Amino acid sequence: MDISKYPPSAQLARVADILRVLFANGAQGLTPGAIASATKLSASYVTQQLGQLANLGMAEEVGDTGRWRAGVAWAQMATAQHIHIQRDLASISEYQQRIT
Repeated sequence: MDISKYPPSAQLARVADILRVLFANGAQGLTPGAIASATKLSASYVTQQLGQLANLGMAEEVGDTGRWRAGVAWAQMATAQHIHIQRDLASISEYQQRIT
């Protein structure tokens, strides 16, 4: 597929920037203001997007600290992908052993 035919919308690119910052900062998270500074986006826009991401399980508040981090949905998706890859590798390995 030629991905150049499908450039991301400006909004999707901004949300991706927010997610990159969340992933780069681990479990302690960051305040919306810190995320805004890192992404050069307004704090109100960042707060709005964090709320939407939280509704999808993609971001979460860190207790009552006012900080945000990547949500557990990312780990769940990564774990599922890892399981599928391991299963595929085992199937390929078994197939190779039968051939040789």
